[in-house]
Amino acid sequence: MRLRARGLGAEAEADAPAALSPRVLAVRAGSAVWVHDRGETYVFERVVARAAGHAGAEEDLFAPMPGKVLKLRTEEGAAVEKGAPLLVLEAMKMEHEIRAPRAGIVKKLPFRAGDMVSVGDVLAEIE
Repeated sequence: MRLRARGLGAEAEADAPAALSPRVLAVRAGSAVWVHDRGETYVFERVVARAAGHAGAEEDLFAPMPGKVLKLRTEEGAAVEKGAPLLVLEAMKMEHEIRAPRAGIVKKLPFRAGDMVSVGDVLAEIE
Protein backbone atom coordinates (compact mmCIF):
# COMPACT_ATOMS: atom_id res chain seq x y z
CA MET A 1 0.00 0.00 0.00
CA ARG A 2 1.19 3.52 -0.76
CA LEU A 3 0.28 6.58 1.30
CA ARG A 4 -0.18 9.72 -0.78
CA ALA A 5 -0.13 13.22 0.70
CA ARG A 6 -1.28 16.08 -1.50
CA GLY A 7 -1.61 19.79 -0.99
CA LEU A 8 0.01 23.16 -1.41
CA GLY A 9 1.34 22.22 -4.82
CA ALA A 10 3.21 19.19 -3.49
CA GLU A 11 2.62 15.46 -3.65
CA ALA A 12 4.44 12.71 -1.78
CA GLU A 13 4.16 8.94 -1.66
CA ALA A 14 5.59 6.39 0.75
CA ASP A 15 5.17 2.73 1.62
CA ALA A 16 2.72 2.14 4.46
CA PRO A 17 1.24 -0.87 6.25
CA ALA A 18 -1.20 -2.91 4.17
CA ALA A 19 -4.16 -1.77 6.28
CA LEU A 20 -4.32 1.45 8.22
CA SER A 21 -6.21 1.43 11.49
CA PRO A 22 -9.28 3.64 11.87
CA ARG A 23 -7.35 5.72 14.41
CA VAL A 24 -4.74 7.38 12.24
CA LEU A 25 -3.43 10.70 13.49
CA ALA A 26 -2.08 13.25 11.02
CA VAL A 27 -0.55 16.57 12.06
CA ARG A 28 0.78 19.32 9.82
CA ALA A 29 3.82 21.18 11.12
CA GLY A 30 5.20 23.78 8.74
CA SER A 31 6.15 22.05 5.50
CA ALA A 32 5.82 18.53 6.96
CA VAL A 33 2.89 16.22 7.68
CA TRP A 34 3.39 13.65 10.45
CA VAL A 35 1.19 10.53 10.22
CA HIS A 36 1.03 8.13 13.19
CA ASP A 37 -0.59 4.69 12.93
CA ARG A 38 -0.23 1.74 15.34
CA GLY A 39 3.13 2.78 16.74
CA GLU A 40 4.64 3.78 13.39
CA THR A 41 5.27 7.38 12.38
CA TYR A 42 5.67 8.62 8.80
CA VAL A 43 6.86 12.09 7.84
CA PHE A 44 5.95 13.70 4.52
CA GLU A 45 8.02 16.79 3.85
CA ARG A 46 7.44 19.33 1.15
CA VAL A 47 10.29 19.36 -1.32
CA VAL A 48 10.59 22.37 -3.59
CA ALA A 49 12.24 21.55 -6.89
CA ARG A 50 13.58 24.37 -9.00
CA ALA A 51 12.93 24.45 -12.71
CA ALA A 52 15.91 24.02 -15.03
CA GLY A 53 17.66 27.30 -15.58
CA HIS A 54 16.26 28.87 -12.40
CA ALA A 55 19.01 30.97 -10.87
CA GLY A 56 18.14 30.01 -7.30
CA ALA A 57 17.71 31.52 -3.87
CA GLU A 58 19.50 34.78 -4.56
CA GLU A 59 16.58 35.82 -6.80
CA ASP A 60 13.78 34.59 -4.55
CA LEU A 61 12.16 35.86 -1.39
CA PHE A 62 10.70 33.07 0.77
CA ALA A 63 7.88 33.18 3.34
CA PRO A 64 9.45 33.21 6.81
CA MET A 65 6.28 31.74 8.38
CA PRO A 66 2.81 30.55 7.37
CA GLY A 67 0.26 33.31 6.98
CA LYS A 68 -2.12 35.24 4.76
CA VAL A 69 -1.17 37.85 2.16
CA LEU A 70 -3.05 41.01 3.15
CA LYS A 71 -1.80 43.54 0.58
CA LEU A 72 0.54 43.73 -2.38
CA ARG A 73 2.66 46.90 -2.27
CA THR A 74 4.18 46.50 -5.75
CA GLU A 75 3.48 44.74 -9.04
CA GLU A 76 5.29 42.48 -11.49
CA GLY A 77 7.67 44.44 -13.71
CA ALA A 78 8.16 47.23 -11.17
CA ALA A 79 11.65 48.49 -10.32
CA VAL A 80 12.29 48.33 -6.56
CA GLU A 81 15.07 49.58 -4.34
CA LYS A 82 16.59 47.59 -1.49
CA GLY A 83 14.17 47.74 1.46
CA ALA A 84 11.14 48.70 -0.66
CA PRO A 85 7.88 47.14 0.63
CA LEU A 86 6.66 44.26 -1.56
CA LEU A 87 3.70 42.88 0.37
CA VAL A 88 2.11 42.61 3.79
CA LEU A 89 1.83 39.16 5.36
CA GLU A 90 -0.50 38.50 8.31
CA ALA A 91 0.93 35.85 10.62
CA MET A 92 0.62 35.14 14.31
CA LYS A 93 -2.07 37.88 14.59
CA MET A 94 0.44 40.50 13.42
CA GLU A 95 1.14 42.26 10.14
CA HIS A 96 4.64 41.73 8.71
CA GLU A 97 5.85 43.93 5.89
CA ILE A 98 8.00 41.92 3.48
CA ARG A 99 10.69 44.12 1.91
CA ALA A 100 12.99 43.72 -1.08
CA PRO A 101 16.34 42.24 -0.02
CA ARG A 102 18.08 44.14 -2.87
CA ALA A 103 17.35 46.50 -5.75
CA GLY A 104 16.01 45.01 -8.97
CA ILE A 105 12.95 44.30 -11.10
CA VAL A 106 10.04 42.32 -9.65
CA LYS A 107 9.90 39.32 -11.98
CA LYS A 108 7.06 37.43 -10.30
CA LEU A 109 4.54 37.80 -7.46
CA PRO A 110 2.84 34.37 -7.33
CA PHE A 111 0.33 35.26 -4.57
CA ARG A 112 -2.54 37.75 -4.41
CA ALA A 113 -4.27 39.44 -1.47
CA GLY A 114 -6.20 36.84 0.51
CA ASP A 115 -3.96 33.91 -0.46
CA MET A 116 -2.51 31.65 2.25
CA VAL A 117 1.23 30.90 2.22
CA SER A 118 3.34 28.26 3.94
CA VAL A 119 6.86 28.46 5.32
CA GLY A 120 9.29 28.50 2.40
CA ASP A 121 6.81 29.52 -0.31
CA VAL A 122 8.37 31.89 -2.85
CA LEU A 123 6.70 35.27 -2.25
CA ALA A 124 8.56 37.19 -4.95
CA GLU A 125 11.25 36.80 -7.57
CA ILE A 126 13.52 39.79 -8.12
CA GLU A 127 15.99 40.03 -11.02
